[in-house]
Amino acid sequence: MPPCAYFHLKTESLDVFIYIVELNNRTDGAVSYDVKNFVITSRAGSAYQTANISSLKGGAEVLPPTGIIPPRASVTGEVFFDGRQKYRPDRLSYIDGAQILTIIDLR
Repeated sequence: MPPCAYFHLKTESLDVFIYIVELNNRTDGAVSYDVKNFVITSRAGSAYQTANISSLKGGAEVLPPTGIIPPRASVTGEVFFDGRQKYRPDRLSYIDGAQILTIIDLR
């Protein structure tokens, strides 16, 4: 599976970017993650945090808000971003302190 796929769901009452992400732990120890660390950067350079839309499902399971990934394992799930600000996504990053991981670059 690729590290990320996304789609834009837009209806009369909803405007959401849904990203299906896979987080791989390639270390020999458990690592934690927090969905709040995902950030979308728009083509204009603005940054957007995840949205809590737990009632919505696109096809995969919603990634739990926080979690632990065991050694040499992975987790996969959906992460949501509010699309009502009318932006075009440029890249998805995971920012954990000083570490910034660009998961997908849409340029």
